[in-house]
Amino acid sequence: MKQACKWFPLLLKAQQKRPENWIGCLAMIAVMFVIASLKLPDGANFGVGIYCEKPEYATEMQTMLNQNETVYDFKVYDSKERMKEEILNGTIECGFDIDASFKEKFANKNQKDVITYYCSSYTTRGEVAKETLYVTLLKMQSEIFLQVAAPEIYEKPDAQLIEELQKQQEYYESSDALLAVRSEVIGEPNPETPKKYSAYQESHPYMGSLAILLFLVIFLSVGDTLAKEKSGFPICLTAHERFIYACTKAFAAAAVPGIVAFILACIFGEGSRNPFWILLKLLLLLLVAFVFCYALARILRRENRYMASLLALLLAIAVMTTSYFDLSTMFPVIGYLRWLLPVSYFLL
Repeated sequence: MKQACKWFPLLLKAQQKRPENWIGCLAMIAVMFVIASLKLPDGANFGVGIYCEKPEYATEMQTMLNQNETVYDFKVYDSKERMKEEILNGTIECGFDIDASFKEKFANKNQKDVITYYCSSYTTRGEVAKETLYVTLLKMQSEIFLQVAAPEIYEKPDAQLIEELQKQQEYYESSDALLAVRSEVIGEPNPETPKKYSAYQESHPYMGSLAILLFLVIFLSVGDTLAKEKSGFPICLTAHERFIYACTKAFAAAAVPGIVAFILACIFGEGSRNPFWILLKLLLLLLVAFVFCYALARILRRENRYMASLLALLLAIAVMTTSYFDLSTMFPVIGYLRWLLPVSYFLL
């Protein structure tokens, strides 16, 4: 312990003179602001935008759509550009631009380019919303369809015939008479049944990114110690003293990045932002990361093997932890294996 107390100030001072130490801090800040500027759709986001140059027509359509049994919440926009912007930032799933002369074009059997569909590459749930919208549009225009199609079916249809057809149509649209559907509720809902949700809901991009960067600081510090074991200062130390030296050097390297990560976690972090809880998780991450990296260095022994393992570790962290998505819902074994990786302890 006395040796650690002597080495820590010297190693901390030496670390501050290394450019990569400050590059890591700047990287943390930059990553936080980049993630903060992004907004991915989550499991509760089922908004759909509607825009039309005739607001009354868009409002009528919205009213009919929201009366149906659908998971989507349709919203009318007075600006096409604003609707596109909210699609890009993930506020809504997709959007529809309805031509103002929609009714006239349908009456003239011209359905080309009457609807423009906008979506982002983040989600494909809007594809189902298209079907919902199309059914409602056809229902709204059904009277026009009857008037247009009747002369083709009947040579000389009169007003009474069209009126009778419209009554039949309204009857089938307002009930389950067409298929004589019978509804039956089976049993009670099971509260223990897991809810379906998006893999992004259980992700922690802010905390995960900070944890990965801190893990890299510890990993590189241990790697640097391993490289100098046969030619640098550690060659004069016993095995026990080497362990203390490596631990002291790793914590000295993580001191400033750790302070920066603590501040950023209190500002941006997901879940509880209790400073004491964040500090506890931070110390746990650093401790577990050092033990993990030091054990890995002892197993691999050579610096080139140790550094080569970094790629596999980063891939494992991305797939197995909840930094950016949670795959344990599809592969439950991942939920247990992730605790082998130090990053998971910062995401508690």
